[in-house]
Amino acid sequence: MSTPTPRTDAAWAKSFSPKTPGFNMRDLACTLERELATERANVRLLLEALENLCDEQNDAPLETRRDQWQAAMDKARAALAATEGAK
Repeated sequence: MSTPTPRTDAAWAKSFSPKTPGFNMRDLACTLERELATERANVRLLLEALENLCDEQNDAPLETRRDQWQAAMDKARAALAATEGAK
């Protein structure tokens, strides 16, 4: 099951169909730009939270969980490196 997004919602699709009376490509472009700006802001918030978490996490909380902790930190740092340009 997928969650509808503004681009897959049936009402949205109907309102931005070229066959709909009053359709305006500029309105569509503006709507998509606003959606993209919102998603970029969300990415920035998530990146900041992940960076803060990595900065504060000094070591594995329990020595018995060191492998899991290291794997999680490696994955977090890889995600941060892969999205460096998203800020």
